[in-house]
Amino acid sequence: MARRWIAGLVVGAVLGLSLPAGAQRTDFDARVHATPTPTGAPQARPARVVVVYPGVQSSDYWRRSVRAFEARLRALRVEARTEVHFTRPGVELAAQAEALEAGLDEHVDYLVFTLDVPRHRTLAERVLSRGRPKLLLQNVPHPVPAWAPHPPLLYAGF
Repeated sequence: MARRWIAGLVVGAVLGLSLPAGAQRTDFDARVHATPTPTGAPQARPARVVVVYPGVQSSDYWRRSVRAFEARLRALRVEARTEVHFTRPGVELAAQAEALEAGLDEHVDYLVFTLDVPRHRTLAERVLSRGRPKLLLQNVPHPVPAWAPHPPLLYAGF
């Protein structure tokens, strides 16, 4: 259930939806858990998404997250090309930086990332300072105050 909710948040951000406050949150939760309703809005081209996660580990959390995200995109009939890079948590910083740079060089639309180690914050700041691609941060449940002037598109966490 939590996977669908997180995937719903991420897809909502990709579609330009925002998380409502207060009583509307219940409606948002119901919407996320309901059968997906495609927007019907035409896409000029598939969204280009690069995901960089510390997914090379015993837990399959990150892999399940990507599967849930892609399944939700399909259910909503959102065309997307998703390029996924899994690395070992906390130790493959060069590989993570390369994957991020490749995404920037290829002019992707969305970058999905996490702040696994302090160095990730610097990498995220580089993306934010450029203004593109749109940054979605998973497992980051609260905003980073220093980024208030130019925040990521989405913080998702629990």
